[in-house]
Amino acid sequence: MVGIKKAKPSDYPQFAFRVKETQKIELADLLDKVEKSITEIYGYRKVQDPASLMTDGETWFNNQSPETQRQQMGGAMYDAWKAGDVRIQDIPETFSDPVFGGMVKAASLKGLLGKDAAQYYQ
Repeated sequence: MVGIKKAKPSDYPQFAFRVKETQKIELADLLDKVEKSITEIYGYRKVQDPASLMTDGETWFNNQSPETQRQQMGGAMYDAWKAGDVRIQDIPETFSDPVFGGMVKAASLKGLLGKDAAQYYQ
């Protein structure tokens, strides 16, 4: 039978940061130290993406072809959206999972429109 060796901080010296038991360290300080170590070890630097390359989901979606939009939303939801009965910001729905906690899912058309959703499924 093969044994499993428990890793200790000295096994990974480049990522080991010793903190005295009585010393408190802020998470931001720890992350800064980790980032500095990664930079020193691998030569990487943190690079900020230019704002022009960053976009929110709704902007991205609005810049897609109608075919891609329909594929992403599904036919009935797409038709309701194009008719103005559903807004993009209405679609994300939050819920709590007993294992994973806060989650997000797409709301159902019936959940958004009630009985009026039926017209989009014909």
